[in-house]
Amino acid sequence: MSRRERRWLIVYGVVLVGGTIACLTVFVTITLPVTATLVVRSARALTSSHSLAASVDAAAVLALLATVQLL
Repeated sequence: MSRRERRWLIVYGVVLVGGTIACLTVFVTITLPVTATLVVRSARALTSSHSLAASVDAAAVLALLATVQLL
């Protein structure tokens, strides 16, 4: 590999690692807490709600979250 290619490979590696760290930081600080809160609230609404509309909303939120996590 030429010197020029090695240099750009190092730059690419640094950018890749930096981007991965940024994505994981956003996941841990924003996405995970929001998802956990939505799951807990939806589960509570499903188990304690007497309203059909609230139960349907909670089931829809859980189904959407499960689908996104599976993808």
